[in-house]
Amino acid sequence: MRFLPLLLVFAAAPLAAQAPSVLSVTPAAGFIGSDVDTDIVVQFDEALDPGTVTSGSFRVFGRWSGPAAGAFSFEDGDQTIRFTLDEPCAYGETVTVAMSRAITDAGGTPMDHAYSWSFWTTSTHLSEIEFQETSFMSLREGGEGTIQSYGAYAGDLDNDGWSDLAVPNEIPADVRVLLNDGNGTYSSFTIFPLPNGGLPSTNEGGDFNADGNIDIAVGNGSNDRLSVMLGDGAGGFPSIVSYQTTGSQVRGVAVLDANGDGHEDLVTANRSNGTLSYFEGNGDGTFQPAVNIEPGGSGATSLAAADADGDGIMDLFVGALNSSEIILMLGDGDGGFSVSDAIDTEGAPWMLAAGDVDGDGNVDVVAAGSSGNVADVVFGDGAGGLESTDFYASGSFTLAIDLSDLDGDGDLDMISSNYSSGDFYVFENDGTGSFSHVQTLPVAGAGSCIIAHDRDNDGTLELTGVDEVTDRLYFYESIGVVANEPPETAQTGLIVTHNPFRGETTLRVRFDGPQHARLRVFDMLGREVAVLLDGAVSAGEQSIRWSTNNMPSGVYVALLETASGAKAARLTLLR
Repeated sequence: MRFLPLLLVFAAAPLAAQAPSVLSVTPAAGFIGSDVDTDIVVQFDEALDPGTVTSGSFRVFGRWSGPAAGAFSFEDGDQTIRFTLDEPCAYGETVTVAMSRAITDAGGTPMDHAYSWSFWTTSTHLSEIEFQETSFMSLREGGEGTIQSYGAYAGDLDNDGWSDLAVPNEIPADVRVLLNDGNGTYSSFTIFPLPNGGLPSTNEGGDFNADGNIDIAVGNGSNDRLSVMLGDGAGGFPSIVSYQTTGSQVRGVAVLDANGDGHEDLVTANRSNGTLSYFEGNGDGTFQPAVNIEPGGSGATSLAAADADGDGIMDLFVGALNSSEIILMLGDGDGGFSVSDAIDTEGAPWMLAAGDVDGDGNVDVVAAGSSGNVADVVFGDGAGGLESTDFYASGSFTLAIDLSDLDGDGDLDMISSNYSSGDFYVFENDGTGSFSHVQTLPVAGAGSCIIAHDRDNDGTLELTGVDEVTDRLYFYESIGVVANEPPETAQTGLIVTHNPFRGETTLRVRFDGPQHARLRVFDMLGREVAVLLDGAVSAGEQSIRWSTNNMPSGVYVALLETASGAKAARLTLLR
């Protein structure tokens, strides 16, 4: 009997389409010192469907300037998105870019997960950090008693390009809005009561209904309510609604797109039972009922949202007041969070701020250490871990903290607010995440909150402090002298943004037009140790990171070569 060969025939199953992935972003994540009108550029590994890139799927929000409008263009066969701003951002602010899963490749395949990152705009380069009080202003109405002003937001609430102020007040449970007069000053305020409010303080801005105007979320410290204020773009808030959280004493608020649907979500920290509450945004200014999250620790009080592991998904830093620790929860891109690491702090963290303080390209976090009378600094490892901590004496009972490049030198400085000693501390960063206390700014009552913003649009950052005992705003102007530009300016082609540095630094390169460029790094013996760029480039600015891995400390030279010549910069690596 003859047997024919057995042929196995399989139905050809279609191969799963490869989801488009982000190759690079400009300005780079964590970059400090971007031009306020810089183009935002994202390069993908394959061609996109330009029709899916819209103001809803690609959102840009400045912490103070608010939602940014602009125009999209496409390059490299639709693999690169370029977003050109209609109006510049504010000086010295954090800018967050959020791309949703609505963006697809040319074949209709969406990204595996949404992609978000943040960078910081530039401010005037000063020779030193020094401020002086210029005036103060009462937040009380005539004949009004104590209102306990606590917290501040400095967004452009009426869309005129100037930094306004919104200040929560605990006792009357309201927010008082002060519109900028157009010269950096404020002369009056409007009161917005918070329905179901109770000791409001913590606050963050966003655009919850995607109408292009700044909205504000406010946590209430004495109950289980989150207040959502929808702005009208003229300085008013015609809709103010409260949402029930999963615990009482709402002391922390974070704004992020946790599930990648293109709508801003909210997370609160609820001190009473140590939980977090996740509110999924509907995109129209309303939110789904709260979902409970257990972060661990004891007394979750403070929050900061940032991408801690470099995957383009926003994560959460949680400050646990009672157990004195920082907890890092990684986001899964679908609205879920899981604990990845925790680390003890010297103080009890009352408030957090996140940013790359040591120039290694990884997100770090600073904490107001309350009863410990310190400012804690916790360094991230860029992979979802917390490596080490440091702390600095910071007056008595440190309640609030913030980060900003106060002197425009490309690193983040720190400002703390001290309730019991009645002052604000200003700390200067040496570029490696080591801080020195350079100035104390006293007030008449309590140092409750201080923020850095450009009140008068001159490119230099000013400070606005809140005193919750006298219910005053204190205004400080920088008196630092404008410094000479560093030898390697943007016009010459090459700037090193963090120097000296540890682990990783960013080099900012600007090209006049399309050309071939090569960027290499050499040690002091002239040996090539890294090739960071070698190929065709387009006009504009690029941010290029150099990760040193296990290279020894010392001095290195970065060499940029183009047809028009060569530019060099010295780099100092510390271990």
